[in-house]
Amino acid sequence: MDINTGKYLLVDDRIVEDIWNVRREVVRPAKHVDNPLMVADRPWEDKGVGGGYTLFDEQEQIFKMWYNVFNYVAWRNEEDHCYTYWICYAESKDGLSWDKPELGIIEYEGSTKNNLVIQGEWWATIGTVLKEMDEEDPARRYKMLYTDVFDMPTREAVAQAGGIDGEWSGRSGVCMAYSADGIHWEPFAGNPVIDGESDTTNSVFWDRDIGKYAYYLRPRVYAGHWKRRIARTESRDLCEWSDPQMVLVPDELDPVELYGMPVFKYEGYYFGLLQMYYSESKATIEIQLAFSRDGIRWDRLPTRDLFLGLGLQHGQGADFDSGMIIVNRPVLVGDALWFYYTGYKATHTDFSNTYGVGLAVSKLDRLIGRSTPQGEGGLLLTRPLAWEGDALEVNVSSADGAIQVEVLSEGGEVVEGYDRASSVVFSGDSLRQRMQWKEGRTMGALGGRRVRLKFYLSNATLYSFAMKN
Repeated sequence: MDINTGKYLLVDDRIVEDIWNVRREVVRPAKHVDNPLMVADRPWEDKGVGGGYTLFDEQEQIFKMWYNVFNYVAWRNEEDHCYTYWICYAESKDGLSWDKPELGIIEYEGSTKNNLVIQGEWWATIGTVLKEMDEEDPARRYKMLYTDVFDMPTREAVAQAGGIDGEWSGRSGVCMAYSADGIHWEPFAGNPVIDGESDTTNSVFWDRDIGKYAYYLRPRVYAGHWKRRIARTESRDLCEWSDPQMVLVPDELDPVELYGMPVFKYEGYYFGLLQMYYSESKATIEIQLAFSRDGIRWDRLPTRDLFLGLGLQHGQGADFDSGMIIVNRPVLVGDALWFYYTGYKATHTDFSNTYGVGLAVSKLDRLIGRSTPQGEGGLLLTRPLAWEGDALEVNVSSADGAIQVEVLSEGGEVVEGYDRASSVVFSGDSLRQRMQWKEGRTMGALGGRRVRLKFYLSNATLYSFAMKN
């Protein structure tokens, strides 16, 4: 996702001059009622399915998902935690019901009737899949970044020995693979393209603002006993990468480890789905929302509201996502952002864990909103902006409240005919509500002027506004 339609999101104060009795709130996406949408139901999937990457293929008009399986079946030695990750493929017409096709690529227990696409040298943990229609070489239209481990004993040797004794001696790294169809993959001959262990939901995308790929992963250099922090590196070709630089570390309000952070660009912001890992207490992972203007300097709300939290423990059972949550970059579907996530029933340190794929949905632009306290009113004043357009369009929820707007000059004086009394009150919930003026007046008369907008909110939440023709 790299969307910028000229809207003004109210995430930070770049366009906001002042507020009165209004506060920012993270808006949690709604978990789908049919979760989990996909679970382990094949022998090779063993402990669960998830940790994957989903995109909507515009050319083929289907959803595609590449996901991991955590497999004890290949060789069973739980005492030594001898396991592996493989990458599988699934597709869907509606993004809800998923098909796992028999691809005939990789043999598993004497048969290729499975949906395995990559096993790796030792393991393969999916990070991101890119489909680039402007790629000149059709065989490289799809590109995958994943992690693997090199210089380990062969699978045959491990199986014969009954497990791994002592410390692992392998060398971890980020790898790349190419594909013409997203199913048949050819690993890059120069793998790994980045040295270092980063076996989490790493995120890479082409950043048009800098003309390079941006990749968020774990750092090479760090202070503690483990590297669970957020670093960033850049590349022009996915092969040669700059040295990863730390961009986000825990502060006084955080646990000591930040597990990972998938990043997506949306309406002039970089949003990070920050995995808060409580490794020193309950070993769970929940998601906060981070944001940035340049992808390097990151911020969060001082309240540290959760964006996506755990499911419930209830009675003798528990929701499929009650132990841990990992979410990846969203898919834009109509007027919503669809966040596919992996829900774990137990904590990170429980090797009996099972997991599946769920879905959480956010309405368009509704990631962070400016809200008044329940039953109260508040004000939001913008900085001066050069007005262009015939109408002011707002994304607002005020079903049991109201919103009006007043237009001020750059110096703060009310513009005649655009005072609060002339603004038609709107009460309701709308993604694209055009504010109306009495006597049929339009905002087109203000074209070219530098003005401020003063929003009057009563029991309402304002998410964004835009100038429209």
